Amino acid sequence: MNQWKKTLYVTWAAETICLMGFSFALPFLPYFIQDLGLTDKASVALWAGFLGTATPLMLVISAPFWGVLADRFGRKIMLTRAMFSGCVILALMAVVRTLGQLLILRLVQGVLTGTFVAAVALVASQTPAENSGYSLGLMQTAVYVGSSLGPLVGGLASDAWGYRYSFLVSSMMLGLSGLMILLGVNEKFMPGKEEEVRASIKEKVKESTPQFNLMLLLTILFIFQLSGTIVSPVMPLFIQEMSLSPRFLASAAGSILATAGVASIISAVVVGRLGDRTGYDRILFPLLFAAGLLYLAQATSRTPGQLLLWRVGYGLAAGGILPLVNSLINLASEREHLGKTFGVVGSISALGSGMGPVLGGTISSLLDVRAPFLFSGLLLLLSGFTFWAVEFFLRKETARR
Repeated sequence: MNQWKKTLYVTWAAETICLMGFSFALPFLPYFIQDLGLTDKASVALWAGFLGTATPLMLVISAPFWGVLADRFGRKIMLTRAMFSGCVILALMAVVRTLGQLLILRLVQGVLTGTFVAAVALVASQTPAENSGYSLGLMQTAVYVGSSLGPLVGGLASDAWGYRYSFLVSSMMLGLSGLMILLGVNEKFMPGKEEEVRASIKEKVKESTPQFNLMLLLTILFIFQLSGTIVSPVMPLFIQEMSLSPRFLASAAGSILATAGVASIISAVVVGRLGDRTGYDRILFPLLFAAGLLYLAQATSRTPGQLLLWRVGYGLAAGGILPLVNSLINLASEREHLGKTFGVVGSISALGSGMGPVLGGTISSLLDVRAPFLFSGLLLLLSGFTFWAVEFFLRKETARR
């Protein structure tokens, strides 16, 4: 097996387990908040927003710093550092007694973790450019597999054993993923002298894809992450509002959260390969547009079954968006600066992810739990039309030349 493929598959497996660990307990923070003594629904939504924002907010600051160190010392060491740090932090979350303690740990988590960005930088630095769409699409499935199986199994565990034990299981999963990278990945890292393998693909990219400005791609990335996390603190409360049995609330929420992830797994791989062949930009607009419409549809749900249906559709549309954006960013970046570039990508992603929960919690407390879905849908529609307009202009300018 080629070395880049071994790195890809081991990193994918480790990151999948890692993200399963993060999503084993963290999606149920609104319920854990209630266990800690806060019962007012509006206050729970606000605290869920604050806790959801704390980690990404610190990632905004820390991700570029870790990215620079990755370019200097290697991407593997940065990924293991993030995974082992998360292992310790999640174990500490199992013993918190106050919301203040939980908030502090979420802030520290943002400073020291950020595993997915580190994993993408590691894989991108080892992958031939002509396989970029496939590799980054496969890496994106780690997010969707983790975010599907984590809440599903974590919900069952939380209902059976309580939320604190779920944090301990999460910690062990991150420790295992760190060991997999430490022992299973052999990174041949030479600062400033990494092999340049992009030449053959760049001509193909020029023929099929307009040369998008990184700022546009980062803006699309920011909006997509923002729209996705706006609903995260209120999704469990939205499900709770649908008259589900309190006894199986976490299990039901985990199952519904899992559906979009399962659909996204299929989308990420298929879209990644399709992008390698046809050009990543040609697929991005319709996916953004469809994801926006399906967010609006979720707001109309009156039963868990209806929400489940719309979540499957959303997963199929949204699953391919990040692989496409990351592939365009990867091809537009100098290989020796990939760590720094994806550090900025991580910072932008974290900014969107950080603003989303507190915005969603605020919107929900001022209006209702359906309002964040409407807001997210409109944001995605706007970003889709903006990308289409820029693409149309760039193609028109290219044709004139």
